Amino acid sequence: QLLSCSGMEAGDVADADADDAVAPVDHTASSSAPAPASAPVIPTPSSPLPASGKKGEEEEAAPAPLEQKVTMIIATSPIRSNPSTAMLELTLRSIRLCCEGTKGLRKIIVCDGYSLVSDAGTVGVARGGRRISDEEAENYSEYIRRLQLLCKSDNPNFANSETLVLSSMHGFGLAVKQALKTVKSPYVFMAQHDRVFTGPATCLRQLVALLDSAPHINYLGFLSTAQKNYVRTVHSNHHIDVPIENVRGLKIVPLLGFLDSMHLARVSLWHYMFDSGKIKRRDFPEATFGVMQRLDIKSNGMKAFAKYGTYLLY
Repeated sequence: QLLSCSGMEAGDVADADADDAVAPVDHTASSSAPAPASAPVIPTPSSPLPASGKKGEEEEAAPAPLEQKVTMIIATSPIRSNPSTAMLELTLRSIRLCCEGTKGLRKIIVCDGYSLVSDAGTVGVARGGRRISDEEAENYSEYIRRLQLLCKSDNPNFANSETLVLSSMHGFGLAVKQALKTVKSPYVFMAQHDRVFTGPATCLRQLVALLDSAPHINYLGFLSTAQKNYVRTVHSNHHIDVPIENVRGLKIVPLLGFLDSMHLARVSLWHYMFDSGKIKRRDFPEATFGVMQRLDIKSNGMKAFAKYGTYLLY
């Protein structure tokens, strides 16, 4: 389960450097939480997506190391709490402790570029990014410098991490596209700098085994607190009944529109979205491709869902 932390800024999370143990949590907790001021001292596409994954004898073969199957991408950008790295440290710590199998993954921290207020003369705000002041730009540069030091440190949350610093503002979608150019694994674990796990999640090995054995599944999203009643909400808002499926011991439900939130997906799905031409500079895929997907399914019924294969762990 996830706790949405899009509001995390300077303020609380005093336990970010607590002992490395996952305590029992209430998964119905509040959907927002602040972050500390200083870093804690803790070391409608026209064609279906090509199917990948095989069943049969290969399924019984010894599984490949997770490091060969999955790459993690963490997207970050200027925020008010820069140059503190506390929020990202807390996010990576939650992933390491709550999702078994992620520690050894290659982690690409893609740092988006920015536009300055002084370049435009006025403060321009867009959903995909805002103009920042010269002071904020200095804080962001220092934030990146600290991240690069953490990547070279023995901090377990940053094991096998590297930064990819973009020179101009891309927005979440196209920033991920740049990171994917260096990815050789078939799957990508996507994370944002302000979203954390609130308790134990399905282990990565089990999720990878599901993707390996089920070529119709392209995306597995982790359930957020806001999605507890997803099946009922879809029926109420869209008059569509989505079935809860049990595949290899995991309950999943069709997700009608791609979401940027924490997920494991086939790299080929991301390329499919980029090839659709829907994702432009400053765009969030969920606000462009995801909306198109949902409209396609609402217009053509669940038969249109097959070419997307986006599911929510339920």
